[in-house]
Amino acid sequence: MKRNKKIRLILAVIIMISLMLSSCGPSEPAQAEAPEEPVNPNLETVIDSAGRTVYIPEEIDSISALYTVAGHIIIMLDEGDKITSCSNGLKRDKLILNMEPSINDIYLPKVGGIVNIEELLNSNPDIILLDAPLYWNKGELEKIENMNIPYYVVEFNSMDEEKKLVQDIGKIIGREEAAQEYIDFYDEVLALVDETVTAIPEGEKRQVYHAINEAVRTSATNTITAEWVERAGLVNVAADNSLTKDEDKYYTTLEDILKWNPEVIIANDPGAHEYIKTQVAWKNIEAVLNDDVYLLPTGISRWGHSTSLETPLAMLWALETLYPEHAEGIDLKAYTRRFYEELFEYDLTDEELEAILKGVDMRKAKNLED
Repeated sequence: MKRNKKIRLILAVIIMISLMLSSCGPSEPAQAEAPEEPVNPNLETVIDSAGRTVYIPEEIDSISALYTVAGHIIIMLDEGDKITSCSNGLKRDKLILNMEPSINDIYLPKVGGIVNIEELLNSNPDIILLDAPLYWNKGELEKIENMNIPYYVVEFNSMDEEKKLVQDIGKIIGREEAAQEYIDFYDEVLALVDETVTAIPEGEKRQVYHAINEAVRTSATNTITAEWVERAGLVNVAADNSLTKDEDKYYTTLEDILKWNPEVIIANDPGAHEYIKTQVAWKNIEAVLNDDVYLLPTGISRWGHSTSLETPLAMLWALETLYPEHAEGIDLKAYTRRFYEELFEYDLTDEELEAILKGVDMRKAKNLED
């Protein structure tokens, strides 16, 4: 197996050199070749988010997590020491770095959607986990495919797809039981959420605007961010409205937000939260007038973000924060401790728990982020 990896690495270097030489003269843009058939057709397979059949290597000692949430999943499944390269988002999450300090020192081949092929080659991965925008970027994908290393495309737009992703990665790295523990926790929380929301009269459900990373970026219909908001008994004012799409992000305008006049605003970023609370242009919105602008917690990621594993906790937070009279059976602190202790084998200190729930200073300063 080690000999095969060395041969593959040498071939990849030769390919990289040939690509560099060919770029010196005029030529037509190269087309990414389809992955070769596996040497062993009896290998286990999974279907990735792009609908591709991915053959799982018999032995995986090195993983390139070119999408932050993929790194979170691998660490949750207790194989973080096998991550040898990642995107820069993973190196910003302070709680993750406490759980898996080795992330500080691994290769960084992807920054801002661009792959540094030399860095990726140096990490010598057995499999690569990458995001959908990278997959659809023809030039960047060609770099990956020329390495002739299996890759899995990571994307999810619903809670079911999120659970399926964890299940797939669990199968890839041989940690299916640990993956099932996450799914079981998720389903337990969903049952509690549904039971709680059933008791909330339709006329009492609160109208909410969800700011994602930026003040005017929000939750569109048929996204996981909209799904969990609605599952938690809230009415998403941006649902079914015309939004501007930029890759996988959706934007509205201040004019529309003023028109919707939400009674509650939730934001997952401290900067966006502060901006909404202090900018004069926002001051007449009902949520701002009544001081009903809330900052979501941040743990390994921003709770309720489109790529957050903490979706179950985001729903519990929403119910306890916005429907306290109906959420007496929810102990958010207890569930938060359980989540990290049972799924990440990490015992939070009291100080860490408070920092997570405040949602401030849990991430390193931003440069470029995937």
